[in-house]
Amino acid sequence: MEIEWPEAYADMFRACFGEEQWRLYCEAFLSPPVRGVRANRRKAHGAAVHALQAAGLLRDSVPWSADSYYIPVDAPVGADPLHAAGCLYLQEPSAMAAATALSPAPGERILDLCAAPGSKTTHIAALMNNDGLLVANEPNPERCRILAENTERMGLLSTTVTQAKPESLASLFPQFFSAILVDAPCSGEGMFRKDADARACWRPDLPLANARRQLDILEAAYSMLAPGGRILYATCTFNPVENEGVVLNFLARHPELALAEMHLPQSAPGLTLKELQTIRTSYRPLDHCLQPIDDWLASVERTDGSRNTDGSYDAENSRNRGNHSEGRQNGAGSAKEIRDTSLCARYFPHQARGEGHFMAVLYRQRALLPEDQAASVNDNTRRERARRRATTVSGAHSPLVALFREFASRTLSESFLHHLEDAYTLWPQGDLLFAAPRDLADHLRATAAPSKQRPPDSRRRTSARLRSEENTPAYSPLFLRIGLPLVRVAQRHVVPTHSLAMALIAEDALHPLRFAYDDPAVLAYLKGESIAPPPGAPPGWTLVTMAGAGIGWGKISDGILKNHYPKGLRRAYRFAAP
Repeated sequence: MEIEWPEAYADMFRACFGEEQWRLYCEAFLSPPVRGVRANRRKAHGAAVHALQAAGLLRDSVPWSADSYYIPVDAPVGADPLHAAGCLYLQEPSAMAAATALSPAPGERILDLCAAPGSKTTHIAALMNNDGLLVANEPNPERCRILAENTERMGLLSTTVTQAKPESLASLFPQFFSAILVDAPCSGEGMFRKDADARACWRPDLPLANARRQLDILEAAYSMLAPGGRILYATCTFNPVENEGVVLNFLARHPELALAEMHLPQSAPGLTLKELQTIRTSYRPLDHCLQPIDDWLASVERTDGSRNTDGSYDAENSRNRGNHSEGRQNGAGSAKEIRDTSLCARYFPHQARGEGHFMAVLYRQRALLPEDQAASVNDNTRRERARRRATTVSGAHSPLVALFREFASRTLSESFLHHLEDAYTLWPQGDLLFAAPRDLADHLRATAAPSKQRPPDSRRRTSARLRSEENTPAYSPLFLRIGLPLVRVAQRHVVPTHSLAMALIAEDALHPLRFAYDDPAVLAYLKGESIAPPPGAPPGWTLVTMAGAGIGWGKISDGILKNHYPKGLRRAYRFAAP
């Protein structure tokens, strides 16, 4: 198969990575694109995953991502009920490395700044065990809707979805997050094997145009980064202008930032300063990218001592180009380590089983925080913790909260309700009740002025009585979802949201309707058909589950379970595993 390459792209790749790498890269395009899937560790129970493994649909594990597998090119995983249930997420394998490199921990405040369609957001949430605060932002309205749908399908509890330009979000969250992912819009060179249109649309002016935009996004991200926090910068492209070039320009602007090592199997290290200086003579866009920081680069070379007296580089600065899985621990280091772009990581389709990705971790060093500012941060932290203990319910006298508690007492387990009380604030907004992550609720209460605006996904009018009894400030229209939507009021009755059903597992409900993975009733339910409840099932709302994972609500009345699976999601599914 003959691949038609834009001539300028082929010239760029040869100049940056060499003729031999270009030959191997082109050979990789003789093979089909690689596909992968992640199992949702909260919802994907072993029996269902084992069924797919036994059928040969989940093959080798992805070496740089837990709970992740390669799948055949033609595997119908997206049509399987496990996908509808949020047990599985289809994701390009090399893109899975980003969440691993970010290394999120439970309890953190994390921002995914360019989050649509939600692949990395849902991966980060899984690694956080849905514990802490994750804000997923996407400026484009249509892409933000898809992001919200994927956070719902994967059952994310502590994730908030916002639709805002980065600079608008920055004004709301100054120095707030301990970790930020910037999966920046880019020229998409890592998409070329699976998307011929992306290859055809590539232009030689794209890298420099994208680099300017990427730096603006990084500046907005940096203003939201807490002292001691980290930014993971990622692209799905190969050229050094959008990768090492952007990283070096950003480091030059912010000397308090330090590059850190990533321990990612099968990744290639970033291009070194010496390599970049050589490449710029034959790849002019890189020369243009580095010109604004030439003086800084010269000072780096003088400071880090990486040149010998004869002008050559030390041997330790010449790294193995094929593997980047060993190196320094994360954190600040010497001047050379802080600016050593070989600490970045790049996946090529001819070196690893993936389509291609670039990543760099930048730490904001705590040591540069003034002592008085550090004391202020500690005081604020103590005040926040005290307020957190004091504010479990916002708008506690709202009829909506009372209706939810009545519903929950008949439907949800005590352990799940205790979890809500421990980590979330009940947050009434219009005719919706949210479980807002406590850190977010406290922050919004402290910074947002009361407003009469209603949230974007409130669609029905609410009685004046309900609105007047709420004492929470209405959040900004940039919020598409604030934590987990729990229930909605409809004609003075409480209706549980589909988001709540997807966030639950069978153990979270008092009387769940349990179906096995291969039960035909699951297919009938997902098509919107009524199904028969088991004898003796109590009337009222019940959680419908498959293989232990919540897939939707039903309401039992007169021995019939009325199907409340959303009409817009109803379709014919089929079991991928026979």
